[in-house]
Amino acid sequence: MKKLNHITGIILGVLGGLAVGRILFICLDYLTDPKYYEFHSSPWYTPIIGQLIITAVIFAFVLICYLIIRRIIKHRQSNKQK
Repeated sequence: MKKLNHITGIILGVLGGLAVGRILFICLDYLTDPKYYEFHSSPWYTPIIGQLIITAVIFAFVLICYLIIRRIIKHRQSNKQK
């Protein structure tokens, strides 16, 4: 269980890092070449919103799994001490 807890913690960190990196990339891309985004019918930040929604759903699912695993580990440790 501790390995699974560790893996879910890593996944949470990776998801957060990917989201931040993607947002920074889109913002910097817009700042360096705003004319590219003028041709699109949607605002330049639309991909950021979609990315954040998808990442938030996955992040919430993994976070729930992480918290459940931590609760199971704490429960097992308290049973061993008794």
